[in-house]
Amino acid sequence: MARSNKPAPFPTKQQILDFIRNSPTLVGKREIARAFRIGGENRLRLKEILRELKEEGGIEKGERRRLGAPKALPEYAVLVISGIDPD
Repeated sequence: MARSNKPAPFPTKQQILDFIRNSPTLVGKREIARAFRIGGENRLRLKEILRELKEEGGIEKGERRRLGAPKALPEYAVLVISGIDPD
């Protein structure tokens, strides 16, 4: 079966965000481009979308330029009550 050289349609901002958030590890721009078959001039477009997502707080940079979902507070918190006061 012959493989098509036709590029896939460019992903939406939400699809890129979902890919990053659903990844079990931090991902790089190269991995995102490979997953969505983005090449050539579209890499500049991808870079711009990633910059926008970072500015909006949707993603954050980790170590070595890797991208991931922003860190959130844990679902559970442990509180220690050490005493009471009039308030």
